[in-house]
Amino acid sequence: MSLSDAQLLAYAHRTDPLAEAAVTDLPRLRPYKLLDAVEAASRDGNSDASRFLHSAFTVPDWVDFERVERGAAVSRTHGFAHLLALNFGALLEGYASHSLAAPLVATGRLRQDTRKRLYETGQVFHNGRQEGALRPGAPGHRSILAVRLLHAMVRRHLAKVGYETVDSGAQVHQLDMAHTAVQVCHVGRRGLARLGVDLPSEDIDALHHFARLVHTWHGVEAALLPETVADSAALHAQLAALRYDASNPAAAPLVHAALDAMTHAPPFFLPRPALAAVTRLLIGDALADAWELGEPGRWRHGVTAIMATSRSASRLARAAPRTLAPPLQWAQESLYMHTLARGLGAAPKRAFGTLADHRWGRRATL
Repeated sequence: MSLSDAQLLAYAHRTDPLAEAAVTDLPRLRPYKLLDAVEAASRDGNSDASRFLHSAFTVPDWVDFERVERGAAVSRTHGFAHLLALNFGALLEGYASHSLAAPLVATGRLRQDTRKRLYETGQVFHNGRQEGALRPGAPGHRSILAVRLLHAMVRRHLAKVGYETVDSGAQVHQLDMAHTAVQVCHVGRRGLARLGVDLPSEDIDALHHFARLVHTWHGVEAALLPETVADSAALHAQLAALRYDASNPAAAPLVHAALDAMTHAPPFFLPRPALAAVTRLLIGDALADAWELGEPGRWRHGVTAIMATSRSASRLARAAPRTLAPPLQWAQESLYMHTLARGLGAAPKRAFGTLADHRWGRRATL
């Protein structure tokens, strides 16, 4: 994959026309009901809905579901480390891009009821990494399509209220979507390594392949989804050079709102200085200093302990994948599911419906 800066920036004027056409006539609905509504419209003869569904349920030729399942299993096995890497690494570092941060401020998505919003993101992540969850029609696939349709609704709302983007591009455009994808793919994977998780190259490749399919279902154009781990790292460096500006006014408030919301909150139960110390490890000193996260102080030792625990767990799972990896997955998934169930409330009130559960062959949901 090799796109010039000018070629990349042109994607700021492209969005997701298939999803936007599919929701044109829909009222505001809870995200998990959007896909149901589009499917109903397709059955009633709506050609825009049918075109969206045909595309969204067609598996690309490059997909290898064995690698996808291996990548999902890696995420489950190292579940809490991966959540730390994504929540306090990929997500927060992404706010250095004004284009990624500004719409969240404009819509209030991460300044109002911040903890619940983060748990909602966690539910989509959880549903997507279950066994078989990314096959067409499975719970993870449907959750990701719900987010895709929700973003189409957000574009419609931002256009209606006259929101002007900070980069003169479209609302929630392809470049933003690709940047989010590379944050998850590259920064999330980099965060696992910084937290001490020791993965073989085959697992690193599988985790990338898994994440690439996630963002394909999310509507990112194929040209913006790197094929290899090395290409993903190169795209991240290119986007960071083009789009990072730690001084943008939206960044620091969002970072501090996220840290405040997750202080002493499950599943980590960490005090704010500890979360800030973990964030510093994951995003680096330059951004941490720009956003005034403070020095880690005595929590430096806590971060070292997290790293040592992650390293030991990953090496044990690597040494005995058949005997030690499954109970690691089960324990972490069980705790996280109950954390989400508490944080999101009863199933009918959740933005993304029920929680997928692979532990019993996906026969049960919470």
